[in-house]
Amino acid sequence: MCDCLPSNQRANTVPSSWINQSGRVAHPDAPAGGGGGGSFRSTSTLGITQDGEMLPDPQSPSARQVDQGLVQLAGETEAAKAKRQAAPTIASDAADEVVNGIMTLKLKADDSGVSGIVGALTSFNNNSTGQVNIHSNDQGFVDSVTNTLSWTIEIFTQYGSGEPEADAAYGRGTTQPDKDAGNVTLGFHESCHRADLLNYFRTEPIPVLLIDASGKTPTATANTARATYINAWTAYFDKIRKFSVANTDEAIGSDPPLSKYKATP
Repeated sequence: MCDCLPSNQRANTVPSSWINQSGRVAHPDAPAGGGGGGSFRSTSTLGITQDGEMLPDPQSPSARQVDQGLVQLAGETEAAKAKRQAAPTIASDAADEVVNGIMTLKLKADDSGVSGIVGALTSFNNNSTGQVNIHSNDQGFVDSVTNTLSWTIEIFTQYGSGEPEADAAYGRGTTQPDKDAGNVTLGFHESCHRADLLNYFRTEPIPVLLIDASGKTPTATANTARATYINAWTAYFDKIRKFSVANTDEAIGSDPPLSKYKATP
């Protein structure tokens, strides 16, 4: 899966002169902006009458006309901050979870300041133990098969140059439903990758070893079936990596949309 960038690491479309000393977006002539003549009010002192009429900032000269488009933008910014949800993070390792009898899921605590990570990364490591043993009789036909293959899957989120509370830059965290719910952080974006992985490993059918061990299958045919089985596991893990990119990084309605894979596992 990709390194996920926070919005402050993508191209900034807001003029630097509109960012005040507190990091707020404000017109440079606003009292909270560049200290100018007050042609726009502070975003922190928006006045609203009972019938919804927007009122000028009390610090702004009343004779000056306020740009209503910027007033609306400032109001929307304050409303978004009010409903902003904290980033979902993992503070400690979760208890191991066994699925399908042969996979142990280990959900690890988040790491911060990881070198080599651009923004943040949620992914997994898959390590196997055991093997598939084929036993043949004197005539070269399979009479038994022993499959002891099992997997340990570590799911983790690492933050490098990004922070959980930073704004998401694309995909989940930027869709309209996410914005409406206040789920706009990089940490929320990473939690969606995490949910993709957990749901997949819990519900996606695992590869099946297909070898008839009744003494009718030639050893060479069984060896081919074993290789097919091992390759199916590689495809199984590749499938969720691609799906999570499509489902979370390239979510429909995200800003901006990305298109590499179709979001169907």
